[in-house]
Amino acid sequence: MRWLDTVFFGITPDFISPVSPRYGESVEITLRVAKDHSLEKVFFRFAPDGEETLLEMRPTRADHFFQYFSVRFVLKWPQLRFRFLLLTSDSLLYWYNHRTISTSTPLDLFDFQCLVDFQGTEWVPEAVFYQIFPDRFHNGNPQRNYQDQEYAYGSGAVRVRNWGDSPLHFAHGYGLDFFNGDLDGVLQKIDYFQRLGITALYFNPIFTAPSNHRYDIQDYFAVDPHLGDAELFSQLTQEFHQRGIRIMLDGIINHSGVASRWFNALNWYDEPGAYNAESSPYDDFYIFYQHPEQYEMWLGIPTLPKLNYRSEKLRNMVYRDADSVLKYWLKSPFSIDGWRFDVANMTARQEGFQGYLEVWREIRQELKALNPEAYLMGEHFFDGTDLLQGDCLDGNMNYQGFYFPVIRWLSEQHDFRADTGPHRLTVPRNAHDFVSQIQDFMSRLPLQIVLRMFNFLNSHDRPRLISLLQGNTQRLLTAMYCLFTFPGTPSVYYGDEIGLEGGPDPDNRRCMVWDEAEWNEKLFQRYQQLIQFRSQSEALQRGNLQWLLTTSNTVVYARFTSEETWVVVLSKDALEAQLEIPVWILGKLHGTAVSALDNQPYPFAEGLLCVPEHSELLKI
Repeated sequence: MRWLDTVFFGITPDFISPVSPRYGESVEITLRVAKDHSLEKVFFRFAPDGEETLLEMRPTRADHFFQYFSVRFVLKWPQLRFRFLLLTSDSLLYWYNHRTISTSTPLDLFDFQCLVDFQGTEWVPEAVFYQIFPDRFHNGNPQRNYQDQEYAYGSGAVRVRNWGDSPLHFAHGYGLDFFNGDLDGVLQKIDYFQRLGITALYFNPIFTAPSNHRYDIQDYFAVDPHLGDAELFSQLTQEFHQRGIRIMLDGIINHSGVASRWFNALNWYDEPGAYNAESSPYDDFYIFYQHPEQYEMWLGIPTLPKLNYRSEKLRNMVYRDADSVLKYWLKSPFSIDGWRFDVANMTARQEGFQGYLEVWREIRQELKALNPEAYLMGEHFFDGTDLLQGDCLDGNMNYQGFYFPVIRWLSEQHDFRADTGPHRLTVPRNAHDFVSQIQDFMSRLPLQIVLRMFNFLNSHDRPRLISLLQGNTQRLLTAMYCLFTFPGTPSVYYGDEIGLEGGPDPDNRRCMVWDEAEWNEKLFQRYQQLIQFRSQSEALQRGNLQWLLTTSNTVVYARFTSEETWVVVLSKDALEAQLEIPVWILGKLHGTAVSALDNQPYPFAEGLLCVPEHSELLKI
């Protein structure tokens, strides 16, 4: 047992009190370490006004195994960034930050961060989301159905498909193949969501748009009539709220569609859009290089003209005005609980104009003033930590800090874009790679943001994991255990719970199956079980994360509070022998761990817990 392995700072009141401090408030920071340490002094290091300051931490209390060191001071700064300096009795020096313990002096980059006066979203760490692609979930009102050839758009026209048929590839269906899912269908399944244990819904776009994905918005202020109307959506939000289920909508504010009244290239509105006339009231909502045919597009797609946030009028329309797009849906009678922002990484960015931080700060200020509890979450495939410092977004779709590490480790698939287009390589990854990437990303996040990241295994943009794994149940369960036990809020993509398969777009958008005889019932029950664990556990929602063991094949971590401890064993494949987990790092020397999955007991002694050759969830 090495005392150095027990050095720990966490995100619960045992370590920082209060967890979300206010400006001018007294805060206490606590570090814990095994009592047999060789520490001479412990310092809290920060640089409040740019100059390094060291505050000596005093021993405050001890239990059967740990010694606690604390320091208290008054917060006079808008953000707290810090690390710890450890001096030993044999003249050794260690630095401990959010990333690691090291004898070399680290950069401030990986310091612990605590946001001061952080606003709201207290419900998010407790939520379990369910993502719905509206056209493919459930048809509840055939009177809203599309009709074949109802309209032409781009290179194609509407094609109505039978429920359960394979989605047409974009090259053949042009995004105009419809299965006629609607909001009536979602409302009719409210009991299903409660049966599963869901507490929040995330809808892909529901606004009027020509395509089945609706990311080419035509009218930001209207529910697509093939999905419902304002009255139905108001009824939906009210009934779901009465059941304790929150609602988050997909906000597409990086670009509009060419049919938008702001652009109006298809002349679907009487009012001229920016495409129709340079005298249009929306003339500066877009950038034209040669009017009207040469304009800035999102990723070169002609049907998705990019919005121009140099325009003050556009900013007013999208988020500043009392009746702006984003505020309209946050207000009664809809009262949605949050926005997921499409391509947040690209919004308000275009070559010489890089106003994205300014725009996101303004959006936060405007929307939090209206509803401090509104969840503002962005799509970001890459390093989005600049948007996650407490002044822009509450969280991101956690591609870098969860999705990619999990998928690349378990599926060994690594996809990327190069000049010639998408590529996918088979790249074996071990568990050390998995942990390293997660630590790198998580170490750049403020403590409060870590708990509000949006974690997922599947989405409308990614192949279904069950298909990537070619049906490998062991690895699928490992991913599921990680999803529901990791810091952040978990999301289930519709159909995950019944074993719905799917490859790359648009195959990952197959129709939901409602014939329970075709479900993977064991998988459904496991999802129910894991969601229940998550929803009933303070440790899984808001607890500390401590890494316990990493081998080439296995990762073990703990989620814990002062009252509850979970040990999570994630194994890529079956192990050759029993695994010895050093639970002494948690101060656990003797006792019994119990499988949360089947109540199997695992007695342990001398701080070593032996588990069988597969993934497991244990409570101590």
